[in-house]
Amino acid sequence: MAIEDTSGPIGEHFEWTWKVIDKLDEDLRREIRRLVEEVSRTHGISPLSDDGLAALEDSPPGSRHGLVIGPEGKLAGYLQVRPDPLTCEAVASRSAADSPAALALLSELGRLAGRPVPMWVRGEHDPASTLTRTAGGRQVRELLQLRAALAGLGLDESGPFSPATQAPPAGLRPRTFVPGADDDAWLAANRTAFGALPGQAGWTRSDLVHRLTAPWFRADGFFLLVDENNRIAGFHWTKIHPPGGGGATADESLGEVYILGVIPSYRGRGLAEYLIWTGLDYLRREGIRTVLLYVDADNIAARRLYDRFGFQVHSTDYQYLVG
Repeated sequence: MAIEDTSGPIGEHFEWTWKVIDKLDEDLRREIRRLVEEVSRTHGISPLSDDGLAALEDSPPGSRHGLVIGPEGKLAGYLQVRPDPLTCEAVASRSAADSPAALALLSELGRLAGRPVPMWVRGEHDPASTLTRTAGGRQVRELLQLRAALAGLGLDESGPFSPATQAPPAGLRPRTFVPGADDDAWLAANRTAFGALPGQAGWTRSDLVHRLTAPWFRADGFFLLVDENNRIAGFHWTKIHPPGGGGATADESLGEVYILGVIPSYRGRGLAEYLIWTGLDYLRREGIRTVLLYVDADNIAARRLYDRFGFQVHSTDYQYLVG
């Protein structure tokens, strides 16, 4: 649904302005990408998730894009609201997050949404945390980033966690994802595995294609466990962040357990453990020394599983309900 273009100066603070639009042109995308890179360098965070970056390039129907313009006419803040499920992500300089314009923009986005907006804050140093506090946001979700050093985990050819010493679960065989051939089957498996998490289960073909065509995608790091009829029982999609990207240092790549899922009817049979071993071993062989993943703080079962592989809390993202 198209929305009205709303904008305006904020009282006597006329030097800050804000605007809400439903479509971005390439010039605005370029400015937002610049702001994302600037905030990433300054505060050591990646302010937009992969979903947010995908929506920046191809807005889902009903998306809204809020812009905060600073005194010099330069983009200083960007708020993105996506539907299904309703989610807000923000990129802001410190001065923009403190500005009355950003607060007014957030209020307007809530008005347009018709209800309080769930907004992500990427760690304690994210400037958006200032905005959520000022707006009286209530924390509703805590997402942990865990990290593990691969050295010493026994992932080498003779180690206890080597896939070479582990048989796949009975009746299943491992293989890698084939782009184009496996798209629909994987989307269906993803919906089934993550039915309780609409943000993940609701992936569309466009969401998948955006990632399959991303520079970081590698099919040889996307592992499937399939049955005798080639139906997917579980999957582990790994990701490698290049030096300087996704929290990686300037001189070292960083691996990620990007998506790990098991079909409910196969749970309790060791699929998750086998898939983790497979992915971590792949990352080790690619020269990765440190791996990250994200897990909800209240997902005790998953945290116990990752504990066994040496993962520890590195940082925390927070979701606040604002409005």
